[in-house]
Amino acid sequence: MCGIIAVKGQNVLPKIIDGLKRLEYRGYDSCGLSYKTDVIHTVKTIGYIDNLEKKIPNKKSNIGIGHTRWATHGIPCEKNSHPHISESGKIACVHNGILENYKELKDKYLSNIKLKSETDSEIIPNLIEYFYNKQNRKNLLKAFFSAIQEFKGSFAIAFISEYDNNIYFARNQSPLVISKFGDEFFLSSDVNGLYSKNQVFYLPNNYVGVLSDDFHVYDNNLQEIDIKYTDYSNMICDINKDGFEYFMLKEIYEIPNAIKKTYNHLKTIEFVLPEKIDNILFVSCGTSYHSSLVGKKYIEKYAQVPVECEIASEFLYNDYLVKPNTLAIFITQSGETADTLKSLELAKNLGLFTLAITNVPNSSVTQLADSTINMQAGVEICVASTKAYTTQIYVLLELTNFLINQKKELYKSIDKNRTLIEGNRTINYIPYSEIGLQNLMDINISDIDIRIDKVAEKLAKLKHLHIIGKNYDYITAMEGSLKIKEISYIFTDAYPCGELKHGTLSLIDNDSYVVAIMTERKLIAKTLNAIHEIISRGGKVICITPFVDVDLSDACDVIFLPDLESVFLPIVSIIPFHLLSYKITRLLGYNPDKPRNLAKSVTVE
Repeated sequence: MCGIIAVKGQNVLPKIIDGLKRLEYRGYDSCGLSYKTDVIHTVKTIGYIDNLEKKIPNKKSNIGIGHTRWATHGIPCEKNSHPHISESGKIACVHNGILENYKELKDKYLSNIKLKSETDSEIIPNLIEYFYNKQNRKNLLKAFFSAIQEFKGSFAIAFISEYDNNIYFARNQSPLVISKFGDEFFLSSDVNGLYSKNQVFYLPNNYVGVLSDDFHVYDNNLQEIDIKYTDYSNMICDINKDGFEYFMLKEIYEIPNAIKKTYNHLKTIEFVLPEKIDNILFVSCGTSYHSSLVGKKYIEKYAQVPVECEIASEFLYNDYLVKPNTLAIFITQSGETADTLKSLELAKNLGLFTLAITNVPNSSVTQLADSTINMQAGVEICVASTKAYTTQIYVLLELTNFLINQKKELYKSIDKNRTLIEGNRTINYIPYSEIGLQNLMDINISDIDIRIDKVAEKLAKLKHLHIIGKNYDYITAMEGSLKIKEISYIFTDAYPCGELKHGTLSLIDNDSYVVAIMTERKLIAKTLNAIHEIISRGGKVICITPFVDVDLSDACDVIFLPDLESVFLPIVSIIPFHLLSYKITRLLGYNPDKPRNLAKSVTVE
């Protein structure tokens, strides 16, 4: 969840600050950096990177590390923020992850040391120094290696010391990437934090490395490996808001272009999947789980393949019964979601063919999965996912087309996998037209936005909100509920329309507001019944629908959706909730990009 930066070069302090700003979406409850002159200097603060920048002295250093924190152990405060310092003050360390056995390590090796923080991470610099002293201060790399052999859990670690002028680093499950720019080296939790992306190296799992006068990486036997850089200069991390007040609003307005870019990308790639697929298993978390529920409906309706959807954190502890010819699909925007990665490992151990759908090339999930489909949503800075969710659903729509074509044997064999004959582009069997697809990619977010303000003002006064829908619309209700609660902090729940009478109606009174989603014409009567049940009990209903011909005079407000072909409506029906959650949050005076207690990349279980 946290963000790590390390720089070895010239005048590193402003470069560390710049990198931390690019990684702030990974955590922002506190931050800090350490740099070296003759000795180690450390500056920390609670809150955002801007607070840290104000405290940085006008000093030059050629080596330093930085950290922006999402708290796991210990409350957000300066003493718990990183970097953590060894008792001697000679080693400074930053850490992303969780050390599950830190208490055992403290009792075993460091019982004579009084720790200053409440964190698991403070163990790390002290344990490195313990082994360094035990090994007669001969080799700091070997001392580091000895320390990490003791760790249980996930970690990405970087540290500097007064013993030399190097940066040492290692990873297990939590990601680290390194780039070279001229004579300078940069280390980051992900590629977005790098100063330059022309020469990038993703550190393999369970490897360690040293940035000295050059760059060295060692495997888990401490054998040095060859470094092969990759050019990621086309991966632009745009930390400019382009005139928007917040990244969230900018990213909502980028939805049509994200879908268009993904469409163009999918035309050029091969879907590499098993020859025979009789069952599909989706495993994902949060927003990605909701997109998988839409994918389940697409695939079962049009491709007629049975689908199961599992929440990754639950799948890890289920006794999953393996079915023959099962394709396991793992959806993760960041490609680093810890529970999803663990579930992918479990699926591979069960013998399943694994497909990753992600927005980040060369992320951990792409390295583990048998096959990958990369979305082209572009970087999301806001913690609440918007354009990534809509793009995930579009990818699942095209994947459904592939599965239909595969069943019709419109493919060619390539070894044990199969891809399509027709220019790597799926033949369209789902009932939509090319004009309809173009209309989707041309939607005008402003046309929806102008309908939102009056509704947002009403909802911002609430303590709780209900959202209802049927079939696809119930999934939108769940995702809409998540969006509103995660950034505006208003308790919001989601129910299928037909479940109101099984308990939820008891909550409805004259102060209640319910948002009803109605995008499927065949279900209009059922949704209207639920609306009337609410209104007859004093509740107020806001309806979201594309149907201008339906009598909604009893609703207190109506937000009309674009008139699109029905298969695309699960993609656009969430957009009013994106805008509502943004505007409610602003009315309440909160930062929609950085909701409390949350972070973008969930790299801990």
